[in-house]
Amino acid sequence: MKNFSRPVEMNLPMRSTFSPPLAVPRRKDRTLETVLNKDGMAVSVTIEVTETPDKAALARVETELAAFNDADVGPSEKAALAIIVRDENGAVLAGISGYTAWGWLYIQKLWVDDSLRGQGMAGRMLAAAEEEAERRGCHSALIDTFNPSAEKAYTRQGYVEFGRLENFPIGRSRIFLQKRLPSSHTKI
Repeated sequence: MKNFSRPVEMNLPMRSTFSPPLAVPRRKDRTLETVLNKDGMAVSVTIEVTETPDKAALARVETELAAFNDADVGPSEKAALAIIVRDENGAVLAGISGYTAWGWLYIQKLWVDDSLRGQGMAGRMLAAAEEEAERRGCHSALIDTFNPSAEKAYTRQGYVEFGRLENFPIGRSRIFLQKRLPSSHTKI
C-alpha cells in the first residue's frame, strides 16, 4: 500500500502564503490486483485513480452503463435539453443544461447573469424546459442546488424537496427537488 503522508518535494518559486499554488500536481495511481471473474478464473486487473481520465475509457463506461440500464429497465430515450437566453447581440445571459430520460426532466445546471437576477428569468427558463419535457412525454422534473436563493426560486415554480445532503459543501446542504409536470397528473 502506498504511503501518501510523506512530503512531496516540489521546486516552486518562493511566494507569499496567500498566493494560489502555481501548479497542482496531477495524481495518477495504479494498483495491480488479481480477482476472480464470473467464470471463476483468476484475472489480473489494474485499478487506476486519476484526475485526468482517458476520454475513451469514460466513453466506454458511459456506453456500457447505458446498455446495462436499458436492458434492466428499458430504453432511456435520453436526449439533451438546453434553454439559452441571449441579448440582442447574441451574448448568453442565462441558460439551462440538462436532459430527459425515462420520463424525467433532469436539470443539471441553471445559471442567470447578475443583470437578469430577480426578474423571474429562472422561472421562465424552467417553464420552457418543462414544456419541452412534457412534449417529449416526461411526467416529472428533478433539480438540485446548494444555494438558498435558488431553492426559493425552484419552490416558487412548484418544486418540492425530497432529499437533502448535509454539508455538501461544508456549511450548506445540497437539496434535491422534484415536480410533477401538469400533463402527468392524470397519467400516473
